[in-house]
Amino acid sequence: MKGVVYVDVDVFGGVPEKKVDGNQRRLLTPTEILDEIQKLKAPAPRVAVNLAGFEEGVIRPAQLAYLTPDVPETLILNQI
Repeated sequence: MKGVVYVDVDVFGGVPEKKVDGNQRRLLTPTEILDEIQKLKAPAPRVAVNLAGFEEGVIRPAQLAYLTPDVPETLILNQI
């Protein structure tokens, strides 16, 4: 049988997609994403994302959680 027998998670957490500069939101650069990853210490039980909803009469889209290939450090797999 092929597949994954078990997973040993060292770090699991959330990294924001955007940050506020002055009064404007912008995407984080790959370097900033890596800096945020390095701040994570222990596995979080889950990564929280917001559901879609209304905020001050405006529809806000749901958030997505994903691993990006643009920053390979977001997922490191080691075969044992």
